[in-house]
Amino acid sequence: MEHLPLLFLIVIIIQIGYLFIFDLGLFFYRSQQGKVRPVSIVVAARNELKNLQSLVPALLSQDHPEFEVIIVDDQSTDDTLKYLETMKGNDSLKVLSIQGTPDNVNRKKYAVQKGIEQASNDIILLTDADCRIKSDQWAAIMSSSYHDHTEIVIGISTYLKRKGLLNRFIRYETLMTALQYLSLASLKIPYMGIGRNLSYKKSFFIRQKGFEGIESINGGDDDLFVNKNATGRTTNISFSPNTLVLSVPKTSWTAYFGQKRRHLAIGKYYKIRDKLILGAFHLTAILVWLLAILLAFTGFDPYIILIGLGARWWFLMLTLDTILKKTGEQFEIGYIYILDFLYSLYYITAGFAGLFFKNDRWN
Repeated sequence: MEHLPLLFLIVIIIQIGYLFIFDLGLFFYRSQQGKVRPVSIVVAARNELKNLQSLVPALLSQDHPEFEVIIVDDQSTDDTLKYLETMKGNDSLKVLSIQGTPDNVNRKKYAVQKGIEQASNDIILLTDADCRIKSDQWAAIMSSSYHDHTEIVIGISTYLKRKGLLNRFIRYETLMTALQYLSLASLKIPYMGIGRNLSYKKSFFIRQKGFEGIESINGGDDDLFVNKNATGRTTNISFSPNTLVLSVPKTSWTAYFGQKRRHLAIGKYYKIRDKLILGAFHLTAILVWLLAILLAFTGFDPYIILIGLGARWWFLMLTLDTILKKTGEQFEIGYIYILDFLYSLYYITAGFAGLFFKNDRWN
């Protein structure tokens, strides 16, 4: 027990070091846009009628000189295909209907791949059916983020603001994840992207043999592809108020926990380097709270505990403020204390469950 204060100090220092690095990566990020390039927007959908009725018009309204929208319907049983057929009069829209998926191939990966194969342009821009495109400049800015050696452009997607603690936590966890993958990518250590706002070249996708090697894994059509193929030289990031993509959040803790458990289960397939970097960050975040509680029960000076927690919280708020300013998002920073605690519990429970979880769902 006599070593607990020293260990507490060490994990606080490690956490502050991580947050300082994350903040530097985001703070010094400057968007470097080149020419606007032709782009093919690909969306894989299954039983997404209501969401597509909102998304498709927004995609077709993009302020871009040369683009197309490819919606891949994967055997929907609702009126998705019927709605898409009514929209086919628009020359910028292509509709592809999939009738079956090969054995041992994830359905969404197969749908995304088929959409990419139908693309007329080399720049592929991916989003999901339940997303909301915030700006008509999204496609133009994302496509202009390609430079001489760029093969992948990673964007950011957060969630719509709703009432309640669950919504605040979903948005907080999303911001925490975003500051990690965006800042590390800006420091030439790309490890993931999100399919709600991700771009890469069709020619690159083909050269890398698409989803070969990960095609049977349920999930990971976005982050596993990036983790497997991205390098610091070939990866760029693009995040601003005009490239922000919003998504519809879960409305129950059970549904959200199941979703994140599936996502975290993919992490075990990451490169060892990335698992070590991320594992150390999340482990020390958990230890901060665990050691603080243990020290409190042993009668350790509470003011010293609060000073340690307060120092970390200050750096955490500073880092979150940086990403909020860069994206134009707003967040209730006053809830950070309880959300930070819940974040640690979340990684203990959902992360552990993800190690043993097998996902048999479409996404």
